[in-house]
Amino acid sequence: MSDVTMQERSSTADRFRGLLAGAARELTPDERQAVANEIVSFLAEQCDIDPAEVGRDADLVDDLDVDSLTFLELFQEIESQYDLDLEIRTVARYARDNPVRTVGELVDQICLFLEKKIDLTASAN
Repeated sequence: MSDVTMQERSSTADRFRGLLAGAARELTPDERQAVANEIVSFLAEQCDIDPAEVGRDADLVDDLDVDSLTFLELFQEIESQYDLDLEIRTVARYARDNPVRTVGELVDQICLFLEKKIDLTASAN
């Protein structure tokens, strides 16, 4: 990964740590795009493909061959980058009850989590 990409990811992580520490609010279009970029970068890296090939309509399973291990790694990455304490059982239960098929649906779900409309933290019941 290039230094520029690492710097961008660090800047994005810092911005979202602040967001998660504050009150619930809607993400701005720029923040939503930053989340999308983070997810696309992660998926492209995991699937060993060019990020330009990872569009919103890309099917996670059929087009990208994403499996449950990749999803787990994604949430571990989110947990690590944003200093969160996610409960993996809660994440798994939520994913089972709210399946996503496309990259766009995944981005939307993670944005809902960052907006505090979905609680996946360890303190969740």
